[in-house]
Amino acid sequence: MPFSNHIHASDAARIAVLVACYNKAASIRHVVRDFRKALPLSNIYVFDNDSSDGTADLARGPDMVVCAPAADEKRFAYLPLAGLRHSSKDT
Repeated sequence: MPFSNHIHASDAARIAVLVACYNKAASIRHVVRDFRKALPLSNIYVFDNDSSDGTADLARGPDMVVCAPAADEKRFAYLPLAGLRHSSKDT
């Protein structure tokens, strides 16, 4: 991804990548891997919306956080709010 060439290491540590998904077991590992490659120092948060295909289990790893949105945040419109809440805990 060309935009990653313009990000300094000190800035990348402050980047939070929010990935919303529902039943994406076939592709979630690839998506996370591609973000990790483009932004190696970023924090990756996978918001699994109650997938029934094991997406959350496949997304789990040592360098990312898998979150389940709260009951009132089950729509993707709430992802930025949930992402801010989760990522601010890490700062």
